[in-house]
Amino acid sequence: MSVRSAINAGRRLIAASFVDTATIADRVVQSDGLGGSEETWVPRAAPVPCRFSKLTDAEQATVAMQPYAPAWGTVVFQVGTDIREGDRIVQPEGRTWQVFGEQTPPGNAAVATRVMVREV
Repeated sequence: MSVRSAINAGRRLIAASFVDTATIADRVVQSDGLGGSEETWVPRAAPVPCRFSKLTDAEQATVAMQPYAPAWGTVVFQVGTDIREGDRIVQPEGRTWQVFGEQTPPGNAAVATRVMVREV
């Protein structure tokens, strides 16, 4: 099995584990007309498959010094999903999470796109 075949097999295995769906809302910053700016979030047309999970111990140490938030977690998407820091993820039942960090390894060997989130 080639390296590329092994990576693709890993991507298929990860994609098969997506038991959740969510709508990504893109963060848009625009002028407020008074010299400042305001943020809005524009939901994308369709939900995408994903997997929500709790933070690992190492990730919890990373956010330990952050201001209190009701919940923290990670969300895994199909590799190549366009999601950035500041975007929001909305679950079907209405819980909303904001992306505050991406943990996808650089390069072509990634098998998923993984982001750290906090509930808003």
